[in-house]
Amino acid sequence: MSCALFLSGTVSLTLDDKGRMALPVRYRTLLKEECEGACVLTVSLYDPALWLYPATAFRQVQEELVKLPSFGNRQVRALKRLLLGNACEFRLDAQGRVLIPKNLRDFAGLNKNLTLVGMENKFEIWDEERYLREQDEDLSLLNDLSALSAEPAFSHLQL
Repeated sequence: MSCALFLSGTVSLTLDDKGRMALPVRYRTLLKEECEGACVLTVSLYDPALWLYPATAFRQVQEELVKLPSFGNRQVRALKRLLLGNACEFRLDAQGRVLIPKNLRDFAGLNKNLTLVGMENKFEIWDEERYLREQDEDLSLLNDLSALSAEPAFSHLQL
């Protein structure tokens, strides 16, 4: 089964005292339709954030990871260890909440205020203050879009 979702948008959320985050109704509905609310939460490979996948999308990631040769390749083992070793499978509860385990909250430095960012096949979950700093850095990085559009990999983009 492949994932047909394209997740986008940014929303501010709150983490409750038990470490739960309630998804907005629009995302909750999409996840229930796509994968009956089954999701996988793991660490981001690039940022101090978490990745929240619909289970169908994470299965696609797993299928790609299985193809990578682990024997003798330390980077592949590290990749698998981080993504799979920290993966936490769950189903949204009746209120559309996600329980974020303490080790994952600690990894991402999550406090009470969070930012949820749709990123194609997954969501990123950030501590709100850290996300705002990252967004400022992203804007600085992309300050000159004309330079970016000159790069061959980005020349087809019509922004």
